[in-house]
Amino acid sequence: MNTMTLSKPSSAPAMGSWISILALLGAMGGAWLLAPDSGSIGTTLGTFAQVAGTMLGFLIAALSILTAMINVKLLANMKRTGHYEVLVDRLIFTSVAFLATMLVSLASMLLAGVWARYGLSVACGLMAFSSVWLILTGRNFHNVILTVNQ
Repeated sequence: MNTMTLSKPSSAPAMGSWISILALLGAMGGAWLLAPDSGSIGTTLGTFAQVAGTMLGFLIAALSILTAMINVKLLANMKRTGHYEVLVDRLIFTSVAFLATMLVSLASMLLAGVWARYGLSVACGLMAFSSVWLILTGRNFHNVILTVNQ
């Protein structure tokens, strides 16, 4: 029988938070400096919106899977120790980050000139921020799924 050693849950991993903030700032600066012509900005924003929408759908599906397995002993223990709430909070936070990325990308597609570059910069930063949180949350979700299947 495989037992999982659980440490005290944290609502946000400190190192991951700093990495995601640095990714946000770096991507915003890079997008501003390397912004292509206005036609390419619209295409890039459309791509960001599509990717963010797809990731949002996958995160909602992951949350559905997690809530469907509520009777599993591991998840009952996770609820008792507080890890379940942390995982759900991270899934919701990451979903909101991708929702913000999608909305900013769609709204920025309506802008022109220098405002479109600002929109691209913010959308690029949000995409980097969301992607880092997707990796952090996905790692935790992966560990839960592997432990449930054993």
